[in-house]
Amino acid sequence: MKGRRRRNLFAPRKVSASLTLYPARILKIVVLFTLLALLGLAASQRELRFLARDLFIAKYADVMAGPDVPFGALATGKAGDAQYTREAPIWPGFTYGISTNSMWFVEQATLVVPYFASEYLTPRPLYPNAAYFLPLPANRSFVVGGSASCERGMVLLNERVLLDERWNDARYALEVFVHEMIHVQGGAFCSGTSRELESATSAATTEILAAMCNWGNSLSCKAFWSNIKDHAVRSAFWRANKLGGGWLFERWMDVFIRDASERRGGAKTYRFWAPARAERMEIALKYGLVPWEKLVLAGVRGIPLNTGFPVSEYSRPGHPPIVKILGMPMDDTRVLLGPLALLAWLP
Repeated sequence: MKGRRRRNLFAPRKVSASLTLYPARILKIVVLFTLLALLGLAASQRELRFLARDLFIAKYADVMAGPDVPFGALATGKAGDAQYTREAPIWPGFTYGISTNSMWFVEQATLVVPYFASEYLTPRPLYPNAAYFLPLPANRSFVVGGSASCERGMVLLNERVLLDERWNDARYALEVFVHEMIHVQGGAFCSGTSRELESATSAATTEILAAMCNWGNSLSCKAFWSNIKDHAVRSAFWRANKLGGGWLFERWMDVFIRDASERRGGAKTYRFWAPARAERMEIALKYGLVPWEKLVLAGVRGIPLNTGFPVSEYSRPGHPPIVKILGMPMDDTRVLLGPLALLAWLP
């Protein structure tokens, strides 16, 4: 299977408490970010400036993403809005030929896939042959959000997205589905090293969600900001640990991102990954720092994302066409970031 999509391993998803901004908390946020900004700008270490930037963006995006958007019901026969039929595939006459156990996949595919053409991700968008919610075995159940098979055109999402209260979030489900569908397209999203293809796919996911948001899809707006938060949090986690301040990062998360329940979850996550710290750092690198710093923010500065798809451009009559690699602009991401986009030029 290509394109394993990792669950956010650094901050549980529920963020409703972070939206209750009492005056004292607002003052605390302003003071902290002012100190971080001054420290970052004055520091000789470039990494420290970027860490301050990522923490600021993470908190801003956390507020913009809003609370979780749960599917209509938990642990019911249809799992609410997802119309989940478990092991019984839905009759293909209702699904445009997509083999699936949820009409949610069909509806999202018809909405999402056309953006792959309009946003210059691929010249030939592909619909999935199959898309399923499935339970994952053992530890994969707790750390993998989804996966894709490029060869078979298949997308799988972790059943916990529907049935686990801590995972039940339509924003996250949409983000993972878009991510896995981009893998199915091929090109740079299904070739190269794991870090290369996951980083490219993560960055493209951000831009597709931004494009959908700018067209008026309200769920994708929330998914976009949740995605931006994930990028910034993972990047900050990696930088803080490299600078020897991993414990300070965890305290910052406890104060400014997590509520009481999430703090328990954060502590559990820390213990879970303690024996595999190097793997956790690699996940933060390929799903966080690399796509965020090298691709998303670079795209905001005007550098298109290399999709790996060759396209022909005709030059003059009688001359052969010029073959170029399709570049995906990150213009919708830049528009949605607004003034925050200026931080992409932080020296």
